[in-house]
Amino acid sequence: FFEDFDQILFYGAGPSAYAACAFSVAAPGSRVLALNPVATPDPAVAGWDDRFTAARKLDFTSRYGYAPDMVDGCAQLSLIFDPRQKPDAMHAALFRAPYATALRARYAGGNLENVLARLGILTDVVIQAAEGKLDATSFARLWRKRRDDAAYLKYLLQDVEQDGHRARALALCTNVVNRLKIQRFRKRLAELTDQTKPA
Repeated sequence: FFEDFDQILFYGAGPSAYAACAFSVAAPGSRVLALNPVATPDPAVAGWDDRFTAARKLDFTSRYGYAPDMVDGCAQLSLIFDPRQKPDAMHAALFRAPYATALRARYAGGNLENVLARLGILTDVVIQAAEGKLDATSFARLWRKRRDDAAYLKYLLQDVEQDGHRARALALCTNVVNRLKIQRFRKRLAELTDQTKPA
C-alpha cells in the first residue's frame, strides 16, 4: 500500500501520537508528527503517567508496544509538546533518536491539536512535517501566532504574576494593550499602573 506514495506522514495527538509513532515502522522512510507524544501507556515503563488507565490492561510487550523503538526506520520525527505538561515532556524525552526534533510550545497545554487549529497553523505544521521542512526555525515562525491569542496571553500573565515579576507583568500588559483589544489586559494594566504610582 505505502509503495504507491512518494511522501508518507504518520500524524497523531496524545494516544494517537503513540499510534502514529508505533505504526510508522510499517513504512520505512516515512515522517512522523506527534503532538503531546506518548512513548507507551505501559505502566511498567510509564507508571508516572496516570492518564490512560483503560489502556493499561492492553499488551505492550509485542512489536508495537514501545513507540521510540518503532520510529527507527522513519526519516524524520517531530515531537511538539508543552514542556510545562510534565507527562508529555517525560514521554518526549524517551524519544532519543538523532532524527527526532523536540519542538516546545510553552503554555499550549495538554491539547495541542486544538490550540494549533485555533491559531490557524495546524495545516501548515502538518504540511511542513510531510515535506520534511518542519524544524525549530520554521515552527518558531508559525508559533509566533500565539502572541495574538488571548488564551495564551492569559496563561503567560498568570505565570509572570505568580513569580512576582510586577515589572514584567506591566510590560506584558502594555504590549498587549498597544496591539490588541483584550479588556482583561486593559483592566490589569490600569491596576498595575495605580500600584506603581507613588503614594
